[in-house]
Amino acid sequence: MASITNRSRYTVSVTRRSELTRSFPHTAKARATEYSATLRAQGLKPKIRQGTDAWFVRIGAGRHRASFSARSLDEAQHTANEIEAQRARGLMINYTAARQITCAELVQRYIDAECARHKGCDVER
Repeated sequence: MASITNRSRYTVSVTRRSELTRSFPHTAKARATEYSATLRAQGLKPKIRQGTDAWFVRIGAGRHRASFSARSLDEAQHTANEIEAQRARGLMINYTAARQITCAELVQRYIDAECARHKGCDVER
């Protein structure tokens, strides 16, 4: 039910020729292949590799969709399995909103809402 997509950059490299190494976005595989072809035309042996540091996960369909990014395939699979297990038990939690807020925003929200009601607000800030 979950689809996991690799969104890491493509890297074209030639052994012992680091000045020829170039990176391309995950959406530009055609450009990476084209660059590889130009290197091959020069008599070199380029290698195209896609990284493994950016993964995009989509879970569910209809009203109960969730999507998020992960830094590793293991993290993506683990989180997707966990969400699907919770949904099988009847929990429909929207994790998308929670993943889009930073810790700094939470601290600022606490200072604005809760800290103002405390006696030692200046010290807490």
